[in-house]
Amino acid sequence: MIELLVPNDDILNQNQFLADEVRYNLIHRICESEGSTCLKTSDKNMIFAQSPGHKAWLWISQQITDNHKLTYIEELLRYLKGTTLYST
Repeated sequence: MIELLVPNDDILNQNQFLADEVRYNLIHRICESEGSTCLKTSDKNMIFAQSPGHKAWLWISQQITDNHKLTYIEELLRYLKGTTLYST
């Protein structure tokens, strides 16, 4: 289930995310930015963050299988349906 990600959310301090945090540290700044779209899965295995006018960042736990990753992405796309995303 997709839900809102808030600044200082506990998902940002869990071991699964901390292992990848250096590569994804921009997610912290995006979550603090006004007007950003920041989402997570209720099981804390996926984060989506995008600030207006910029590309989105997507983190999925390395512990998730490829088939389950696809399920997360499909759910995210359903949630974002009708939303304008930045593209090059």
